[in-house]
Amino acid sequence: MSEETVTVRTPDTETPEKKALLEYEAPKVGLRDWLLTILFLPLFWSYFLIAEVLQRIAIPFGMRAHDWVQDFLNFSIRATLSRVLGMKLSVERFGEIPAGVPLIILSNHQAIFDVTLLHTLFSKWKPRFIAKKELGRGIPGVSFNMRRGGHALIDRTNPQQALNEIQRLGFDVADRRCAAVIFPEGTRAKRGKLKPFRHAGISMLLQTCPHAYIVPVTIDGTWKLSAFRCFPMPSNVDVNIVIGAPVRVSDFESLRDLTRELHAVIASTLDRLRSRDSSSA
Repeated sequence: MSEETVTVRTPDTETPEKKALLEYEAPKVGLRDWLLTILFLPLFWSYFLIAEVLQRIAIPFGMRAHDWVQDFLNFSIRATLSRVLGMKLSVERFGEIPAGVPLIILSNHQAIFDVTLLHTLFSKWKPRFIAKKELGRGIPGVSFNMRRGGHALIDRTNPQQALNEIQRLGFDVADRRCAAVIFPEGTRAKRGKLKPFRHAGISMLLQTCPHAYIVPVTIDGTWKLSAFRCFPMPSNVDVNIVIGAPVRVSDFESLRDLTRELHAVIASTLDRLRSRDSSSA
């Protein structure tokens, strides 16, 4: 059975009835989950150690070789989540993303595994992430990539530095027609509960890359994988990802209207996913 179920459809014309956000309880774990975690974690960290070495070997061969190493790392992690822990990934896609255009991928954030899943789903666009500067030091396979791979490392205590770094990324995305990934909540959401979006970073990114297509992405379920700080990790977790129809800045009267609309889209999609999971339980 394939690890990914993909559904392609056009957006519904009717607005779904607003429903209260369903709270998830922490998943239950047993002996089997502990054993699978003990098997998963050494494999997980071995990929980072291998990537650390390969990234340095790739330096003379340019950014294309560096991107290949990142593909290896993230596709390996995703496959191991599926084959060892039994993660079931379901992906819904709404609309088509035009070819050869810069993208801004705007997603809610539940767990560290969101990065891996988004990278694999948008690997064709060579995604660059906006991340806290602490990730730029001391993490094998991650820190070197964050410093040398064209990502934006921001100091959350220094708003001006953060905006300057996001601006640099925006110009780079516009020039290279790749993708920038931003988590506008600013941090991972506990138990997947959506937080308000921070407008400044989104605004700077859109101002420096005004012709980009914005793709709203809703992720639900990854928080369960790290509910116990990854030790243990529950098995057979259902992860749902909805890739919304791309939109343009010009479709909205203001950037704030765009931010509010994208938050509403992701909140509504979370409601739908959780209501469906609740009714099928």
